[in-house]
Amino acid sequence: MISNPGQNPNLYPAISEAASKKTSDDAILQQSFDLNAVDPDFKWPQVWNTNLAIDKKLPAGFMGTLEFLYGKDINAIFMRNADLDKPVRTLADGRPYYGGFGDASELNYDPFNEGNGIYVLDNTDEGWNFNVTAQLRKSFDFGLHTSLAYSFLEAKNNLKSTEIASVLWQNQPVQGDPNKPKLSYSEFGNRHRIVGAANYKCNWSPNTSTSFGLFLEVADGNRFAGAGGNRYSYIY
Repeated sequence: MISNPGQNPNLYPAISEAASKKTSDDAILQQSFDLNAVDPDFKWPQVWNTNLAIDKKLPAGFMGTLEFLYGKDINAIFMRNADLDKPVRTLADGRPYYGGFGDASELNYDPFNEGNGIYVLDNTDEGWNFNVTAQLRKSFDFGLHTSLAYSFLEAKNNLKSTEIASVLWQNQPVQGDPNKPKLSYSEFGNRHRIVGAANYKCNWSPNTSTSFGLFLEVADGNRFAGAGGNRYSYIY
């Protein structure tokens, strides 16, 4: 599928700005484009998940929970650019340096606006994650309920998360060939996370009551709602 039409001179001769604003009856395709494609062997995403947990009554009225979650990518998604040219040189630390997209012999070459890509959806099965959580809970007779939990997460995958094909490929932090992203730490996920909660309920009558609650979260790492704790070694 063609997307982002704009400025590819191989499609039509150069047109003026006035001509580009014609009505739909006599308008022509703008002069650049991205191509979005899917590998012929592409499979829908599949993940294997395992969840094991145990609850145990402890002394002094505490309830303890220990839980283990494991996930393994069977068919995860990654994006490659079929129009990526060969590296133009090698950096001092050995990493290949890619200077542009395509050359004059390739399908989507644009000498004025390098960067028109051919983005292909493909599969990988290298990603995995595991999470361990320990939690303590206690309820008191006077209406107070408390809990405290700690989680440790290790998550690795080949691709960051976004909804646009070109952005998914262009903004991917990689070391080496961007069409062969290596397994690395997931963009999202709290590596260390402490969560605490306390809730007090006062019953004034059989039909009325008031509740007060406090919630605490301390975490290290990224989360979907915001960024922080990046672990990338080549960008700051």
